[in-house]
Amino acid sequence: MRAPVKKQHRTGRDIPEPHGRTAVVTGANTGLGFAIASALAQRGADVVRSRNG
Repeated sequence: MRAPVKKQHRTGRDIPEPHGRTAVVTGANTGLGFAIASALAQRGADVVRSRNG
């Protein structure tokens, strides 16, 4: 029998300090990629957004 999986809710505050860093986020037009790119940008990262397809 497997151990129960603990669900964790993460927010933008859980992202390590990104100031002065560049993040490349693929699939950043919608969904999870968009949310991650937005959170990184709000926290001060330079974000390069890329889309799939």
